[in-house]
Amino acid sequence: MAVLGLVLGILALVVAGAPLVSGSVDPLILMAGNVWFSLLVLVTAALGAVLSVLGLRAAKRSGRAKGKAIAGLIVSIVPIAIMLALYTYVFTRPADTAGETKVSQEDVKDSLEEALKAARQSTAK
Repeated sequence: MAVLGLVLGILALVVAGAPLVSGSVDPLILMAGNVWFSLLVLVTAALGAVLSVLGLRAAKRSGRAKGKAIAGLIVSIVPIAIMLALYTYVFTRPADTAGETKVSQEDVKDSLEEALKAARQSTAK
């Protein structure tokens, strides 16, 4: 289960990062016009996380190595953070920029950094 969770996490990470490769993100990818893209990422990442947790529990019970399960869990959480950061950016933009269809790579990077900072703070508590 841990290996399948890792594979699904990597797949979700690749799919979530695909729009970022071109240097700009089209926010319409994330909106109602193409919900299947974000749904694919979120479902794949969620399945990867669940299978990684199940693999981690099985590894603890049997005394086997937990590295693949932990890696699968981490790699599955990153695409979820990417999608949440992109959704946050798209839906919280000021009204005067709502007509723009391109988001700069720096804006996405800032949103991702904010989401990761918030995630680190929540896990540190």
